[in-house]
Amino acid sequence: MRGVRNIALVAVGPRAGTEIRKLRAWGGDLRIVWSYQADRELRPNSVSVNIYNLSAESRAILDAFDAEGAELLMVLQAGTEAGGLRDIAVADIVDVEHTRKGADWITTIEAGEGERTYTDAHVSVSLLPGATVEQILDSVTEVYAAGGITLDRSRLNQLPQVQRLRGFSYEGRASDAIPALAEELGIKATTQLGKLVLSSNDPAPAVRSVLLSADTGLIGTPKRTSTKRDGLRWEIEVLFRLAIQVGDVVAVKSVAWTGTGIVDEIEAAGDTHGAATATLTVIPLTTESE
Repeated sequence: MRGVRNIALVAVGPRAGTEIRKLRAWGGDLRIVWSYQADRELRPNSVSVNIYNLSAESRAILDAFDAEGAELLMVLQAGTEAGGLRDIAVADIVDVEHTRKGADWITTIEAGEGERTYTDAHVSVSLLPGATVEQILDSVTEVYAAGGITLDRSRLNQLPQVQRLRGFSYEGRASDAIPALAEELGIKATTQLGKLVLSSNDPAPAVRSVLLSADTGLIGTPKRTSTKRDGLRWEIEVLFRLAIQVGDVVAVKSVAWTGTGIVDEIEAAGDTHGAATATLTVIPLTTESE
């Protein structure tokens, strides 16, 4: 969009419990190219950042962090000069690399939301006969609080009171137990911004929706897709200035489709020397016209 300057900030530091210690941040006039992929499946969302021409001192700091063998966290923020920054991801760093390309030094940071805390968390729970699946899910997800991941229920309807007549006993990875429990409740779970976010497959009317139209940041025309496995979906491209996460409900107004849907996937990318856009994969909930 003409006159809009995209900005970004990358903060990195070793994890200290639920915080980042010895935090270092880079932004300002540095060129930062980033990408973010997220969906409502229970697996780490991927984040990739290229920072151009960090000083030799800054590259050495990143290398020193890595040499400590500490668990490194990255906070990615992005936005516009006019609208300011917002959090995009809080992610565990899995790789840092410096490469020379012509006159530029490019520092590449690869990370995943919940890559360590979510994946590695172990749980041991035992509930008596008659326990509801919701109670079981609460018990299983308690283990994440110790690693700084809290439970976000803001996108949920009232959950069905499904009971386990024989009770429930489990010991192992929490990330292996949650998918089956979520399926029983008709919900999805994903890690976003340091939270385990639960969202309903059929959101209540009261759940907030984000308006997508040509006036609010919709780019082009939504594309209809359909597969045997996934059913009907709409792919929608938007300006990234819109604050949208997976699990959000969007209200779309376009020539191709007008209706509401739930965001199932996001693929976003930005460049502080260029554009920032996102492609949303949306499951339709209601349709006014096609």
